Amino acid sequence: MSYDANNVLFPAPVIVPVKEYTQVCCSPRSLKTTASCSSPLTRRLSKPSVRQLNSTTDFSDPSNYNKGNPGLRPESITNLELDYSKTWHKHVPLPWSSIITRINNALQIIETDPVNNETTTIPENLNNSITHRARVDRPF
Repeated sequence: MSYDANNVLFPAPVIVPVKEYTQVCCSPRSLKTTASCSSPLTRRLSKPSVRQLNSTTDFSDPSNYNKGNPGLRPESITNLELDYSKTWHKHVPLPWSSIITRINNALQIIETDPVNNETTTIPENLNNSITHRARVDRPF
């Protein structure tokens, strides 16, 4: 247990094990003379800013108080992408991509309901977030 700048008792900070995050990128493979495929995988660690960790309240905006959260954990982002490109007759390419992103301990700014026309914003960690995206490019 520790005390913050306002002499309020809060649990000990969370100790996050340090991992080495690397980036793996497969070079495009030529399947035939008219097609290619690649699948990059990236991992990234995004740490909270000092302002997000600062437990003192910022009263500089009279209608919105900003308060930090000393218990925030860094967010871990894993991105997997599958790219495929096919060239049709007359040299017309048709590339498409499928992307999956998973975020553990996603940082989110939470805004409280207004009380006397005053809101408080506090950063919090969400459990995880998974997004799927697909993209098809067509020439004009």
